[in-house]
This record gives sequence, structure tokens and C-alpha cells, in this order.
Amino acid sequence: MEDAQEIDRQTCKQIRGIITDNLSVALEQHCMEVKVGNGTYDSTSVTFKVTISLEGAPSPEEQALAQKIQWLNRQGLQSFDSEKVATYRGDPYILTGFSSRSPKYPFLARRLDNDYVYKFTYMQAKELWGTEALGYENSEAGKAVTADMEATT
Repeated sequence: MEDAQEIDRQTCKQIRGIITDNLSVALEQHCMEVKVGNGTYDSTSVTFKVTISLEGAPSPEEQALAQKIQWLNRQGLQSFDSEKVATYRGDPYILTGFSSRSPKYPFLARRLDNDYVYKFTYMQAKELWGTEALGYENSEAGKAVTADMEATT
């Protein structure tokens, strides 16, 4: 990289490459991995979101899915089988995450034949990966929670 007089888009790409390459090598020795996220820049500085995590650690979406399944189980509502391979429109999918910021399509699933991640509504996820209800889904408390979740989908 040449001496930069001003920070522009091309300079940001080069800096991102340097950060990713050098940190990846340094952190591999400590069983860690780095993800360099979006950046913002002006003519004199650039800021990147850098996430360093343990190798093989679950993503925030995977952690949110585990918490959501655990919460549903505690409430005695619908349980989900995150290991199940479901067929949707003839293609195999596996449940991989939950996005609480996406009320209409909160469940994330990876299509096994192309590794793309797709989003699903609560009702679609319930139909594809749901197991038997654990308890009081027909009680007043269960109906209120289920209605609330279905209203956001």
C-alpha cells in the first residue's frame, strides 16, 4: 500500500484486507477468528467493526435461536427441533438462527444444497421444525403468548 494522502473507498478496501489477513494469522495461534464488519470513513480516518471470537463459537443468531427455543420450552409452548432437516418447496433446510430484530421473518434457515441463508416466519418455522407442544398451549397464558408471536409474523 502506497502512502495515502486521503482516505477513499479503495484505501478502505486495502486497509480491510490488511486487518483481516494479519489478524487472522495472529489469532489462529490462539484458536480465535476475526470478522471485519462494515466501516465508515471520511477523508482522514476510517472505523471498522471488528469482532474477535473463539474458533467455532456460535454466531449471535445461533445463540438467539438456542435462547428462543429454551424460552418456548420453559413457557410450555411450541418446541423446535433445530437438528431436523426440513423440506420446503422441494429443497432441504436446517434451522440455523433467530433474528429478534426481524419480527416478520425471525427464523433463519440454511438451504443445504447451496448454503444460502433464508428467512422464515414463525408459522413457517412452526410447521417445518416444530415438535409437539409441551404443555399449556391451550391455556390463557399460552394463547396470549402464541397470539403475540403470530401477530408479529
